[in-house]
Amino acid sequence: MKIIKWVIFCAVLLVLSACNLLLQEVTVNGVTDDGITWTYTGEARNGIFHGYGRIDWDNGTWYEGRWQFGRRTGHGVEFGFDAANVAFTYTGAFIDGYFDGHGRIEWECGAWYEGDWRRHERQGLGTEFGINEDGTTWTYVGSFFQSLFHGSGRIEWDDGGWHEGEWYGGERTGQGTQFGINEDGTTWTYVGDFYQSYLHGNGRIEWDNGGWYDGDWYWGERTGHGTELVMDTTDGVFAYTGDFLNGYFHGVGRIEWVDRWWFEGNFLYGLYHGFGTMRGFDEYMGVQEWWTFEGTYQNGLRHGYGTFIWDDGSTQTDWWEYGEVADIRPRRAANRATVS
Repeated sequence: MKIIKWVIFCAVLLVLSACNLLLQEVTVNGVTDDGITWTYTGEARNGIFHGYGRIDWDNGTWYEGRWQFGRRTGHGVEFGFDAANVAFTYTGAFIDGYFDGHGRIEWECGAWYEGDWRRHERQGLGTEFGINEDGTTWTYVGSFFQSLFHGSGRIEWDDGGWHEGEWYGGERTGQGTQFGINEDGTTWTYVGDFYQSYLHGNGRIEWDNGGWYDGDWYWGERTGHGTELVMDTTDGVFAYTGDFLNGYFHGVGRIEWVDRWWFEGNFLYGLYHGFGTMRGFDEYMGVQEWWTFEGTYQNGLRHGYGTFIWDDGSTQTDWWEYGEVADIRPRRAANRATVS
């Protein structure tokens, strides 16, 4: 039994000795197909880079780390230039010469990415810090596919705005929540559908003044059917339900004010236009006298035939031109200001 153990021990020593003889420290010079010269210093086996070593190219780029059978595989550090000729340093996992596994890349401009890689592409989960041409910055945390934001993720801009939700091909597409800050400092929060980074589909936006809109969106504009609560300093608080086009009341809709006035009818780019009905009141010595006006409008003004119907049953029909009665008749109701 002792003889067998001794034989096995000697065989292991012979194998290890053979491996050590094959793994050698070398320095090799060469030229790439496009004429770039390089120098490799490190371990090799049978003339192939294998183990730990460093290669320097004459264009200033280099790699230092693990090699397997002539390819950068394992942990290493690479300094190079991207397609835009911006210098970068990558530290992390390599497979067959590709950034593959977990790693971190830092560009000389200050941007960086840390996370999963697949064959030189940012793919999987990761965090990226970016700098726009105007100097503003952002940070994205989430899923990547082929170096684009893809899947679920959150981006935060340096002005305090952020978006969290679904991404497709680098664009905000699908369900999401976005908080934004306007140039005047006012803020808003949108929850709903996105398409190619636009508010698109169905969603709700709330402004910091208490106003909100809930309904259809098309390429970033309120278009379709929806309801909006407007905190207007001129006409007061009112709610509109109906059709929208490019953010305007457009089509058929109804406005209701907090003082119980309302208008229902046709709109054209935010103005009463076409047939409509308005409900309101005149106040005499503290007494409200309610009336209903039915008639046609043009560009926000009564224009054409219109009839006042008071709650006491009396009526009056007049011909209106651009908000004024065309003939001299007594008029018992004021024209409420137009909204847009």
